[in-house]
Amino acid sequence: MIIRTNYNDETAWQAVTAALRQPCGYDGEFEADVHLVEDPVWADATSDEVLAAVSRDENLSVVFIADRVTMQSAHLEY
Repeated sequence: MIIRTNYNDETAWQAVTAALRQPCGYDGEFEADVHLVEDPVWADATSDEVLAAVSRDENLSVVFIADRVTMQSAHLEY
């Protein structure tokens, strides 16, 4: 699960989602299985707020936050 908390740069978000959807593995044999949460209710939420909200879900083992730092990453290609 990837929760978007930064809504300042749509181009960066599109680059993030494109990177997340890329197949992985030696020959790209594994399809990406990601669940994107793109809801402005999460805008500017802190990591503590996100973790407090998602910790109630016993089936969720990993959550990533697409925040300002993510959107400004030098690793994004757009």
